[in-house]
Amino acid sequence: MSEPSSSLPARPSIEQLRKRAKERLAEMRETNPSAKLADAQFRLAREYGFDSWPKLVDHMATIDPRLAEPQITAPVSRWLGSATMWASWIAMTSACS
Repeated sequence: MSEPSSSLPARPSIEQLRKRAKERLAEMRETNPSAKLADAQFRLAREYGFDSWPKLVDHMATIDPRLAEPQITAPVSRWLGSATMWASWIAMTSACS
């Protein structure tokens, strides 16, 4: 790790860091329209003293192991809900045949 210019909050949130990276990207694109999210993530990680974004995320997982678990997002959960309803409908119509 390099020397941080900022310190992580007492209760850091990976979602908050992702949001900050997107905000940083918007700032960077004001002067460099070709900036990518990876560039913003790298700068944010360096600001907190990490060599890369993945190392920052890994560190977050050591603080709270739940952060390393995959999270189901709203669109996926809506799809899963639809798939479950569809499977129930198929089972119900098959039983009637």
